Amino acid sequence: ARDTWREFTAEQGSEFGRFVCHQVGSTHRRKLYETLGLDLAKDFSTFETLGNTGSVALPATLALAVDAGAIR
Repeated sequence: ARDTWREFTAEQGSEFGRFVCHQVGSTHRRKLYETLGLDLAKDFSTFETLGNTGSVALPATLALAVDAGAIR
């Protein structure tokens, strides 16, 4: 994840207002954000309400973020 993020931000920049990551669990989420140096407060999380929903976690969370107006 660190290498991919480094390559991505080298091309796209690193200013983001919100993040949506795969909703595996709270420990995984925290460690990912720590490893990448991202602000956890910018995360849109559904793990607390939906739990680990497997392969649909990311698209479902993104759709909910859009519906909530958190992401345009």
